[in-house]
Amino acid sequence: MVYLFNKPKNTACIVCNHVINRDIPILYAFHDEEDVFWQFLCGRSDHTEIDYKLISLEEIVVIEQSVNYIHDIPLDNSATRDTELCKWKI
Repeated sequence: MVYLFNKPKNTACIVCNHVINRDIPILYAFHDEEDVFWQFLCGRSDHTEIDYKLISLEEIVVIEQSVNYIHDIPLDNSATRDTELCKWKI
């Protein structure tokens, strides 16, 4: 597994259950300036509080290796893509 992030592998990330269960690919990522957390979400807008979980950054890379392409986006920026086959847009 390739890991390009400059954060420790055990850095906590917010993800939705669709991503964890691999029902929907990661289509939205956000690097939060306030708490320096990463968020990796499916892009749906109908989530409730119970749909979010904390997992490690390493686990996200295992779920979706293409997030390595956005490892260096600045704080308070996001990246999106239309499908899992599309390139990330910052």
